[in-house]
Amino acid sequence: MTSARSRSTPKHAYRNYYRCHGRSDKGAEACPRVKGERADVIEAFAWNFVRDLLLDPDQLRADLDAAIELEREHGTHGDPERERKAWLDKIAEADRQRSRAQDFAVEGLLNHNELRAKLAALDETRETARRELALLEGRREKIAELEADRDALLDHLESVAPDKLDALTPEERHEVYKVLGLQVIAREDGNHEASIAHKKTPGVCNTAVVCACCL
Repeated sequence: MTSARSRSTPKHAYRNYYRCHGRSDKGAEACPRVKGERADVIEAFAWNFVRDLLLDPDQLRADLDAAIELEREHGTHGDPERERKAWLDKIAEADRQRSRAQDFAVEGLLNHNELRAKLAALDETRETARRELALLEGRREKIAELEADRDALLDHLESVAPDKLDALTPEERHEVYKVLGLQVIAREDGNHEASIAHKKTPGVCNTAVVCACCL
């Protein structure tokens, strides 16, 4: 869902809510929910869920550590550093073969078409390796960011008394939601469910999701 607002007449104040944009873009079959979700109801539900997490920092650390570990395992095939070295070795080997192929061409052992095909294959290998290295680096940077966010959040909680949590500004709450990877789900039966990054709720229509970026 995405945020929206409306008012019944020009004299009335705007009312904030969330609506399924898939319904208006793709038709009623894309999302069975007709009514929007009132923003104040969703946000109160989300904050109560997150507040309970913040009041148990030990469990919160365990949850965040689990989310980071899942991210570390996502898209990798074992040790990321070993994987990185393997791709660097492929690039180095492709460079060696490229030089060898050019030497063969100079010696007349490869004709022009054979050289061109060989170099094209080696260039494709190099490009694949570079893409994979970029993905590995992106995951490494994301994990480092998640770890920094976790530490910053937990350090901040140590300085905030439990009764002061409700005094957090909307911007501060929003930052907490992003760190946690908060997701709120509006079910077809009118109930709501909340989860953080590593705890996914199965069997839910994805068109009825309010992401942390909207809260």
